[in-house]
Amino acid sequence: MSAAEAGLRNDGRALGRGDRPIGFGLVPEEDRAKMSVVKINAIDVPAARGEEIAKRFAARIGEVDNQDGFEEFQLLRPQDERDTWLVYTRWRDDDAFNAWVTSSAFVRGHAQPEGDTRPVGTHSELWEFSVEQRNVASNSHPS
Repeated sequence: MSAAEAGLRNDGRALGRGDRPIGFGLVPEEDRAKMSVVKINAIDVPAARGEEIAKRFAARIGEVDNQDGFEEFQLLRPQDERDTWLVYTRWRDDDAFNAWVTSSAFVRGHAQPEGDTRPVGTHSELWEFSVEQRNVASNSHPS
C-alpha cells in the first residue's frame, strides 16, 4: 500500500487539507510553493517552415542552459495534422523566468539569423502552468 493510499504524506504524517499527490506519495501543502513553473511558447509554423524552426533552435542551443533557475527545455514538433510547435521550458519560479526574458542571453537567442530573416511562425502565445504533480520512471534519474 502506498503512502497516499494509507492517507499519509511522504514523511509519514497524516494528510492535510491542502496536500496534493505526487509520485508515490503526497507533497505537503507547504512544499507545493517550491514546485517548478512551466512556460510553453505555442508557435504556429506552416509545415513548409518546420525544418527552419528546428534549425534556428539548434543554432541557439545553450543560450538558456546556465540561467539561474532554469530546469529544462524541450522543442516539441507536432506529429499529427497540427502546425503548432511547443517550446517547453521549466523554471524554479516565475522570477527566474522573468530574469531570463530580460537578459542579454535572451536577446542573443532571439536575434534574427543571418540569411533568411523572415519570421518562421505565423502566431504564438505563451501558456503558463505550475507543476502540481510529477512522476518519473523508477529507472530514470529525476531532473
